[in-house]
Amino acid sequence: MRIEGLRLYLRDTRLSDLEQRRHWELIDTEWKAWDAPWEYEGLSKEALVLESERYLERLKRRLERSLGLADTGFRVGFEIVLKQKDRPIGWVNCYEITDRFEWTPGINAMGTAVGLVIPAVSDRAKGYGAEALLAYIDYFRTIGYRELYTQTWSGNRAMVCLAERLGFEVIERRRNSLLVRGARYDGLTYRLEL
Repeated sequence: MRIEGLRLYLRDTRLSDLEQRRHWELIDTEWKAWDAPWEYEGLSKEALVLESERYLERLKRRLERSLGLADTGFRVGFEIVLKQKDRPIGWVNCYEITDRFEWTPGINAMGTAVGLVIPAVSDRAKGYGAEALLAYIDYFRTIGYRELYTQTWSGNRAMVCLAERLGFEVIERRRNSLLVRGARYDGLTYRLEL
């Protein structure tokens, strides 16, 4: 499946994308300072590598199961690809949350939260994230969703500004709930009515 944007498009992740993902997971990892950094804090280098390898294996299994999925089949995420040079620059994805706004594997899910990652600093602050997230939101709108959520933390100003610019509204603020690089930040959940 492919979803067209102005300067980029979203497409299904391919097995051939795994090498780039491996690079972003193990080498070009600055993005992890912004995408749920509390998950990585305090872990040894060996533990970080092991966790990244586990993630890549899960992604590979998911991709193998989804090969040949019809265009009408539900997608958990897409690669973000710049039209110029046909170059992947990141991904959008979703996960289910409970009525307490906590991750759940689909059991007692209350809603779907969306997010995006653009790993390379050189690809950020160019409007690609907004364009990709808008295209992803449109995908959910076309398949019948009436609302979406996104979650971030108060220290991730780029995501906070993007969510608010796209019309998401804060519905929960967990004050000082996250410890990141020695400082306390608020956990934020936003909702967007489609």
